[in-house]
Amino acid sequence: MRIALVLIAIVIAIFIPRAVGNVKEMAGSENDKPPNITLRKELTAEQKIKNTFGDEGRVAVALFKSESGLNPTQVSNTDDYGIGQINYPTWCEHIPGKTKGEKIMWLFNEDNNIKFAKTVYDRSGSFNPWTNFRNGEYKKYL
Repeated sequence: MRIALVLIAIVIAIFIPRAVGNVKEMAGSENDKPPNITLRKELTAEQKIKNTFGDEGRVAVALFKSESGLNPTQVSNTDDYGIGQINYPTWCEHIPGKTKGEKIMWLFNEDNNIKFAKTVYDRSGSFNPWTNFRNGEYKKYL
């Protein structure tokens, strides 16, 4: 038993200082600075809308604030979904997904919804497909 304890003490005396030294070498010296890492900040919905709509971004933001309050899971009583309040019956054939549930979940994705709203805008050539544009409700948010 004594021999075993002596052997353990010898192993500890030899290997622990080496292991500690290796850890210090891997960590670097105390004067080393951490690497310069730039974290990418997530864009807000408002920034995404402005980026997607370009020159019409200000109007699009005001319109979508009036339509959904920029809520990505907003649902209206007229079957409109997401930030851009995409009307499901009108656009269902163009929305990715096999079932209505899949298509709605796709529209609840903020990025998808904003890009699809831009498609609606481009196809119509204006914001006229949105009720709050036609009735002027969006102007409160400009």
